[in-house]
Amino acid sequence: MYHPMYLNEIAGFLKNVLVLGGISILVAIILYAALLLFLPKRFAGIKISAKVGQFLLLFYFSAFVIWSLLPSSFGREHNFVPFQSIYSSLCSRSEVPKYILFFNIFFFVPMGALLPWVFPELKKWHKAVGASLCVCLARELMQLVLWYRVFDIDSLLFALLGSLAGYALFLLAGRLAKKRA
Repeated sequence: MYHPMYLNEIAGFLKNVLVLGGISILVAIILYAALLLFLPKRFAGIKISAKVGQFLLLFYFSAFVIWSLLPSSFGREHNFVPFQSIYSSLCSRSEVPKYILFFNIFFFVPMGALLPWVFPELKKWHKAVGASLCVCLARELMQLVLWYRVFDIDSLLFALLGSLAGYALFLLAGRLAKKRA
């Protein structure tokens, strides 16, 4: 049975995720509307499925940037040692760090699936996952210079796992679409 304190921590974390998700949707709608307004020729003749992919990627990157810039209440020290934060999270008495581990992996799944969908030049797994890792590395380096965020090498591992899982979903969706056709 979970202690009520842990449930409150988890509920607070989920509330933040929902609020940030709502803000990200609004940002993506505004940005996509602006793109359609100012670059109508660029979007003319594009299939609806491609437009959906573009919007989802814009929504994902909005959430990614917003989440990455917000102050974090977890972990106050930079981590340059692989697996150190993973180990300390798994050994923690609180359930929240364990949920955050899985959230961090889950957070990179859309990137691995959406990048090859929207950008055909990233259809090979090593290109899609490599692009995801580059974005994550840029995020971690940015957090290294922000005084209220921390660099964590394990985030690169999460990006790798999540991106690979997302790319696998992209391949599965492609195979299912071929079977339907």
